[in-house]
Amino acid sequence: MPKGSLIPRDVKKKVGMFEKFMPADLVNQFKILSEAERSFVIPVKVEENGEVKYLIIAGMLLNDKVPVQVNYDEEDLDLLRYALEKAEMALAKTKTQENNTSEQKQDGEA
Repeated sequence: MPKGSLIPRDVKKKVGMFEKFMPADLVNQFKILSEAERSFVIPVKVEENGEVKYLIIAGMLLNDKVPVQVNYDEEDLDLLRYALEKAEMALAKTKTQENNTSEQKQDGEA
């Protein structure tokens, strides 16, 4: 799993002082966020019947020690796979365009 945390360690330590004053449900939510490995956002542009739609998928990659239960089904996973495929294609297209632009700049300088 990629490294990275939503909340830096030094901030976690400082916020720990306030946990005794915070409501229990807020403390639980904070603990879940602080144990997240990384957050992610996938923007997806979809054209359907000539109509352009934009979707944004967001989520968190959680550590195994986070007490969260799975709340999705196969259809949700299929949609995530679809979104990831679209994101990979868009990223590949962007990289190709960047490479072409840098090549054109080099050709112009020569």
